[in-house]
Order: sequence, then structure tokens, then C-alpha cells
Amino acid sequence: ALLLLKSMCGSHQAAHMWMHTMFRHLKKHGFKQLESDGCAFNARRKGIIIIGICVDDVVCCVEIEEDWAWVKRTLATDFKFRDVGRLKETLGLQVMRKTTRSHAISQTKHIEKMCEKFNVKEKKRCDAPIAQAQKLAECEECEKVDDTQHRSMVGAALHVAVATRPDVSCAVSASSRHSQDPRTTHIDAVRRLMMCLLKTKHHSMNYGHDEGVEAFSDASYASCPTTLKSASGCHVQVSGGAVTWKSKRQTVVATSTAEAEHTAS
Repeated sequence: ALLLLKSMCGSHQAAHMWMHTMFRHLKKHGFKQLESDGCAFNARRKGIIIIGICVDDVVCCVEIEEDWAWVKRTLATDFKFRDVGRLKETLGLQVMRKTTRSHAISQTKHIEKMCEKFNVKEKKRCDAPIAQAQKLAECEECEKVDDTQHRSMVGAALHVAVATRPDVSCAVSASSRHSQDPRTTHIDAVRRLMMCLLKTKHHSMNYGHDEGVEAFSDASYASCPTTLKSASGCHVQVSGGAVTWKSKRQTVVATSTAEAEHTAS
């Protein structure tokens, strides 16, 4: 029998061993793993230091330039790495630095590639991700479409919705409910959603100097034509930009708009 001393790239344990090695290194230098995200670590020296890890890509945020030099020295003790400068793009996100403490995040390139993959063209009159008063139902009289394609399109749009575009969360949530037996009307709705994204591909989330926290919630009464359940939506922003949001169908049937609003809040 052979004793495996090191996890090789491509093996089942490689990802686990790499994360374990990185965690051990960061912990040695005073970093703590966040409970909200296992791939994020923070520490404090002259200022706050935050490190995010995605496989072999490491993103570091610092308040003071001297702390960045310290992070590079500590990483160099155990790893070989390359400093590519200020963050401009990661995981399909474009990061734009507007002023000293003002940034914007968008997914322009990802949206263009997504629409090119599914052969979606921009239309001038497609201003909203879902048509006004449109309610997607089962629509059994409509022609069936390939469920694999529908799921692929919804999944691509979902990535945009959870990363930088809270304005399309409601439309993505409605479209995802029909992935089991999609019809032409359902795939047309997803294509309309992508047309809207393509038209507004330069929209971004902006984070500025304001350090205040704001939270909003709303509800759409009996918006589901099949179950008559309402939809809830919430949005939390920090420094003028969204940090978390959600759109989902409520689990109970509200008997009034007031009850729907209360459930959402």
C-alpha cells in the first residue's frame, strides 16, 4: 500500500487540503475566519485587513498602504504569488475605483458573454425585466421547450441577480419556478429578462463615503396566479450600495395586503 503524503491537484482532497493550508497560514499571522463566509478572513494592524479567497485567487482589502506591504511579506514566507495590482476584475465582476473611497461593481462583460451564448439581442423597448402585470402560470396549452436550455438560462441570469443586480431578482425568482416543465411563454420571459440586462449592462452598484445602513422591505399581494401567494422583497444597503437582497414567494397565503406587508417585514 502507498501512503499519500501530499494531495495532488485534481484529486478529491486537493481543495480541502489547500484551504486547510491557507487557513493555517493566515491563523498563524493573526487572521480570523468570518462566520458569515468561510472563505473570508480579517485582521487588524494599523487598520482593518480583509482577505477573500477563491481557489488560488486572493483579494486583499486594506485601509492603510503599509498593511498591504505587510500582507505581501507574510504570504511570501510560505507561498509564491504574483501581485497584479489594484483589483479590476474577479469572478466575472468588474471593480471600478471612482475616487479615493468610492467604488462601483458591475458585470458588463459577463452579461455580454451570457447573451451571446444564448443568442439574445438587445431591444430598445425592453425596459423592464418582466412585463407589467405579467404573471407566469403553468400554461399547459403552450408548446413545451427544452428544460435543459431553460435551466441553463435561468442559472446564468441567477448569477447576475445574486451578484450585482437586485433589480432583476423578482423576475429571476418567478422564472425559476417553471424549470421542471417549461413552455414557450416561460422561455420568452427569460429571454426578455436577458434583453433587459443587455440593455442595462453598464448599470453598477456604487459604494461611497456614506457609512449609514438602510433596509427596505415590500410585498406584492397574491402575485402567484397558481397558489395566490404573495411575494416578499427586502434590500439592505451600506454606504449607498446594496450588500444583501432577496425576492421570494411567501410560504403562507396572505388574506390582505396588510398581512402580506407584515409577512415581508
